[in-house]
Amino acid sequence: MTVTALENSLIQAVLKFANLRHIKHTKQVEDLFGNHPWVGPYFKVIPLEDVEAYRNDQQRLREWLEGIAHNRKKVVSEVASLLKTKVDTAIIFNEDKQQIEFVYALSGVEACCSFVAALLLDKKRGLTKRLGLCDLKIEGKECGRFRFTAKGKPYKYCSASHSKEADKIKARRRVKLWRVYRQ
Repeated sequence: MTVTALENSLIQAVLKFANLRHIKHTKQVEDLFGNHPWVGPYFKVIPLEDVEAYRNDQQRLREWLEGIAHNRKKVVSEVASLLKTKVDTAIIFNEDKQQIEFVYALSGVEACCSFVAALLLDKKRGLTKRLGLCDLKIEGKECGRFRFTAKGKPYKYCSASHSKEADKIKARRRVKLWRVYRQ
């Protein structure tokens, strides 16, 4: 598994976007990406009232992430074609490090999302299994938040509180099964 600090910070920003419950205005989304070094001065900002565009981007991203978490083949071609048109790259020679480097220029939310999806799909990096989809059901409704862990054991749930809640639910099920078995 290979993920740099810059890649990890972009993955976390994209997952925050995917996990937003209600997008109220466009600045809320743009602020998630604005400070990242790969997001240049040409980052496409849309009018504050055009929130529906980001809601559509978020829906597509969530579909990609669910596909990656469950079956990667569904999203590969869509991510690959969008990545070609949305992400600019350049090759430079870093004189200080004396090595060749790739430089990415992400000019919008779509570019950030497609780049992160491609990182997660990259077999050499092995990041697919590090993406988790919280499937805790609360009152019949799935949580549906995504979580990525770059190091250590991947998490099954989005937070410690959801993990504890899932343990309680599982314990109640085990007790019920034990009681049925015992009779």
